[in-house]
Amino acid sequence: MAITYTWSIPKNGLYTLNTEGQTDVVVQALYEVSGTDGTHTTDMNGAAQFTYVSGNPFVPFNQLTEAQVLTWAKDAIGVDRVKMIESQVASILDRMANPPVRPKPTPAPWNTSAV
Repeated sequence: MAITYTWSIPKNGLYTLNTEGQTDVVVQALYEVSGTDGTHTTDMNGAAQFTYVSGNPFVPFNQLTEAQVLTWAKDAIGVDRVKMIESQVASILDRMANPPVRPKPTPAPWNTSAV
């Protein structure tokens, strides 16, 4: 079954500081990646770091959108890390859908004493 991934920024997931003459510059964003196969759901979270460079385009804090910050976060962690996170979510969902068979301890037939 296809997996649907949803990336989001938690309510209090932005960290800011004043720097280079700008106020409320986002320097860190927490993110959550949720995955569902239609039956099972799991999520992972992490953080992305940003560095503001004076002279680069600046979006005032009150004009930021979640989509914009998620783009920054994915760019900051890189394509390979994005793929790895989604792969880990898929692996967890697969184990939820197909739990491994675990052996159980069984007393040897020649041992009749209670354990």
